[in-house]
Amino acid sequence: MDPSADPALRELVLLVLNTGERIGEIRALRWRDYDESRGLLRLVATKLAARRRKAKERFIPVNAALKNLLAEMRKRDKPGPNDPIIRLSPNNMKRKFDGACRLAGIGHARLYDLRHSALSHLAASGTPLHVLKSIAGHASVRTTEKYMHLLPGQAQRATEALNFGAKGEKAEVLEVADAG
Repeated sequence: MDPSADPALRELVLLVLNTGERIGEIRALRWRDYDESRGLLRLVATKLAARRRKAKERFIPVNAALKNLLAEMRKRDKPGPNDPIIRLSPNNMKRKFDGACRLAGIGHARLYDLRHSALSHLAASGTPLHVLKSIAGHASVRTTEKYMHLLPGQAQRATEALNFGAKGEKAEVLEVADAG
């Protein structure tokens, strides 16, 4: 089976990689949750609901790649507002993903790894911690911090900006507006 020949798997992978959301949240998405005019996806935190707490909703901006994908899917499927955006059952998701990984020669991989990749990529690109926390739907910044492991050179780059008194460097004169 050619993985690119399976549009449902491709759509699932791209949706997770472009949002960083949990598989349960992706599975729960309905077309009514996509506000095309504002470019937002409404997600309901399924992790909270599973713990018998009130499910919390949040909104994730849709990037250009995802906007194009959703437009392509909507045009092809002509879904109703209550139809799921992703049409794969949990078992089918896992089976198809595992099969595609095997064909690609990828060792042990889980669907969750797509979320981890997306959030790690956001962290590595300099996304502020509080924004990453919001996108991930974490209740605590401590949970979000595990995605910051890809930033070993950030402290070095930060201190380079504090290059005061370095030989050969010219001081930059800043004009300060009169407060009075």
